[in-house]
Amino acid sequence: MPKKISQLTALAGSLADTDLLEIAEDAGAGNYDSRKITVAQLKGAIVSNPSTIDMVTGTNVTGTLTNTISASILIPANTITTTSVIELVSRSIRVSGTNSTSTHQLYHNTSNSLSGATLLAVFNPVTNTNYFGQGIRSLFVDTAANQLTIMNAGVTLGSDYQNIGANSVITFDETVANYLILAIQLSNIADTLKIQFAKAVLYV
Repeated sequence: MPKKISQLTALAGSLADTDLLEIAEDAGAGNYDSRKITVAQLKGAIVSNPSTIDMVTGTNVTGTLTNTISASILIPANTITTTSVIELVSRSIRVSGTNSTSTHQLYHNTSNSLSGATLLAVFNPVTNTNYFGQGIRSLFVDTAANQLTIMNAGVTLGSDYQNIGANSVITFDETVANYLILAIQLSNIADTLKIQFAKAVLYV
């Protein structure tokens, strides 16, 4: 016997992507046909703006004066399909040692490597008297031109909330995987720093 919705047993756990939902599809002339969709299909139909590309934490960098990757954010191929803005926020922290000033930088590459990477930003340094350095950058992605534009690339700034400076334009092919790489440059091998967090948010 059919039941009212209020008479159905409540779901005990969380929704799974393979769970089925019933919908009524308009068949015209005031008639409706019952159809089924999965939770995964429903998720795919929901457009969130802004949406988080990823939030990551980094690994410790110590014992080297070589510029070293602590964290990276993968932007999978075809994640960006229209002109968009990526907002990147990153914080580096001192884990131990107070021997010198260290910096952290943002790079772009199509592989998770500093080899051949393009420097996008240098964030405020972690000095031997403070605990962390944080920065924010807005990256404009023009999918028609396959370009990414950022203000004041390579200039040490906490943020690009500025009305002065220069635009830097690089090639950005959204149809392939892209990486936003956070690297740390120590000035003393006895210090230990890492990226506490880095988050990339997409606005379309």
